[in-house]
Amino acid sequence: MKLFMKSKFLSSHPSMIYYIWLIFWMALIFFFSTGVGSFSNTAFYIEPLLRFLFPHMAPRGIHLAHLLIRKLAHLTEYAVLSYLWFTALNQGRNGWSFKRALLAFTLSILYASSDEYHQAFNPSRTSSFTDVGIDSIGALTGQVYLFLTLRRAGLTTLVKRID
Repeated sequence: MKLFMKSKFLSSHPSMIYYIWLIFWMALIFFFSTGVGSFSNTAFYIEPLLRFLFPHMAPRGIHLAHLLIRKLAHLTEYAVLSYLWFTALNQGRNGWSFKRALLAFTLSILYASSDEYHQAFNPSRTSSFTDVGIDSIGALTGQVYLFLTLRRAGLTTLVKRID
């Protein structure tokens, strides 16, 4: 964290670090929305690993496990995105805010929709409303996690302002 704070700009705008992490995560999602994250490219890594871990699994099982891993990745990446949106919007404020949580959730869904739109123009990818639904469940999961974490820990805020 100190590495980021050495910048004169970041020292005078400490809240920007939350947005830097958010933009980084969005860029990562965008990157994997290209051909790099296509089913055939991820199969190159995931399926041999599955065959190694489960040598007696039928090819159909390997294929289904690969598909499940991809869908869980969708859910996870949007849970993290929603979490990052909330931390950026809530920085330094006390406690849970339904308004900011709803905004974080909505922005995550809008990004998921734009991500699927982007994939529609990539020949090695397919655009899917189902993926937007999975992404939305992930974004909701991120917000539920935040809410339960704050409630259980009795924290007044999950994120602290960096001063």
